[in-house]
Amino acid sequence: MSTESEFTINLQRPISINQRITEGKTAFETLFGINESIKLREGLIGIQFRLNNDDIISIYENPKQVLAFMILIPRLVTIIASGRLISLRGLYYLDDGIWSTSESCTKYLQLLLSNLKYDMEKVNVVPEHRGEFWTNIFDVRTLDSFAINNNSHNLLIQYLGNNEVKLKVIICEKSQILRDINQLIQLEEEQFDNYILISTKGFPSLKTLNFINSICGKYNAECFGCSDLDFSGLHIYLQYFRHVDRIKYIQIRGTDIPFTDTNTLTPREINMGLNLKRNENIPTYIREQASYILDLNRTIGIDKHVNLHILIYEKLVEYDYQRGSDIVEINY
Repeated sequence: MSTESEFTINLQRPISINQRITEGKTAFETLFGINESIKLREGLIGIQFRLNNDDIISIYENPKQVLAFMILIPRLVTIIASGRLISLRGLYYLDDGIWSTSESCTKYLQLLLSNLKYDMEKVNVVPEHRGEFWTNIFDVRTLDSFAINNNSHNLLIQYLGNNEVKLKVIICEKSQILRDINQLIQLEEEQFDNYILISTKGFPSLKTLNFINSICGKYNAECFGCSDLDFSGLHIYLQYFRHVDRIKYIQIRGTDIPFTDTNTLTPREINMGLNLKRNENIPTYIREQASYILDLNRTIGIDKHVNLHILIYEKLVEYDYQRGSDIVEINY
């Protein structure tokens, strides 16, 4: 009589992609398990998935959806394991020879995540948003923002091309702090000449990055960037850095920072921070800021900072862009 235990697996069973398999697991564990199940079956039998409503889709009857899931799942496993963030467009470009359009990639990603009841942030994918900006160079005193679109872009380029102006450009992921800076500048207008305040509204879209590059790459622009005091914010700033040759980082630090809300670092965030800290291909000051956040053991949204808009305004009024270093330090 054999004492060896037998282990069997029914490869004919569809692979579950639904909320039930996520219970008690991280997103990485869930997607890794699905990916391993695919590997066991691939080349042996036709892949089938059981979705959240118990519908079953197969490679024979639903080839586009099944193949899309088979492309996306291992990509997401690798991205989460690395601790890095990726934009929707960045995810598309990883396999742009396979996807017909970026919209197709986004559609199937949303379909996959909807069955798992995940949002994009849970799998380290950051949605892109259309940005907005505030400026005084249209000779209009307004607290309202302008949407970044072809019309507003063409107006700016036309004005800047016809006028020799010195520009201050501030780029940030959050709108509220720029809205506050815009209001402050209008109250103290003699202190600031021409300015453009650009909110990427989170992870910047390609259109917003092209807009930033077309302004900051020309026209004698002094460009500054700031972000949330978290690792997602540092990733967002790196997008600005890669598209603007001469951008100064507004570095916020201090032992007594009057923030109204903070969050303790999660294991996922710690992993992201360590990856940034070790990355020798990014600026040293970003690696140091990642280390600072790890030591702080908390993340802080830039919009939660009391009176930060005043500190940034006062710093940039007196800042010597030509002689200054790559960072603009705001310390307490």
